Amino acid sequence: SFRIMVGLGTLFIILTVIGWRFRNNLENHPRYLKIMMWAIPLPYIALETGWIVTEVGRQPWIVYGLMRTTDAVSTVPLPDVWISLIGFVLVYGILGLLDFRLIYSIARKGPEPPVESKRSARPASGSPGTAVK
Repeated sequence: SFRIMVGLGTLFIILTVIGWRFRNNLENHPRYLKIMMWAIPLPYIALETGWIVTEVGRQPWIVYGLMRTTDAVSTVPLPDVWISLIGFVLVYGILGLLDFRLIYSIARKGPEPPVESKRSARPASGSPGTAVK
């Protein structure tokens, strides 16, 4: 799990550097855009493997005799655990639905047209007001 987490983190850095290099003309690099599309679930995988590393890392303290397993068990009553779990599921479920709704509405609008700058309205050479031959 640790190697997957670190490997994905390194991949994210590499993809970011490549994207930064192509930032002005990403539409001319469809292969990079396709790679980025397939990379969408990778942060979630990195997150989960990180949690696995964290949780598995706790157990050796119990295994090597520094702490008994009974001492590591939580004293929180079961109803409190269920209330917390239901609360988290509800809050994050509502936030997830709101997020999908916002993303959907923004995607339906489409991209905004480019804004023409005042600088590009001036003649290419010569002083302002003179015609270019």
